[in-house]
Amino acid sequence: MRLIVFSLALLAVSPAYADITTYSQVEMVRVGNKVVKPGDPFSKIRADNPPDKTIPLINAFGVKLGEELWYDRGNGSYTVIRVDNYNNVTDTLDMIDR
Repeated sequence: MRLIVFSLALLAVSPAYADITTYSQVEMVRVGNKVVKPGDPFSKIRADNPPDKTIPLINAFGVKLGEELWYDRGNGSYTVIRVDNYNNVTDTLDMIDR
């Protein structure tokens, strides 16, 4: 009984309960007809497939660290690729927004 009450209290306080967005960090993602993974240079892929949205990644001091490139896959799902200032892929995410 205590476990159920604790679980319900945890769900009520959890920020994930209010925001129903699912992220999954993956090793490789497909962008157009190319497969992208962390460590790859991103310059040739960007020329073939321009992103739907680009968000700069800026630290607390205002220095640009890189950018997030969002590709819409339809039905509320996105592929997010993080690129550093040297144009190398640092992180790939699949996101489903419901």
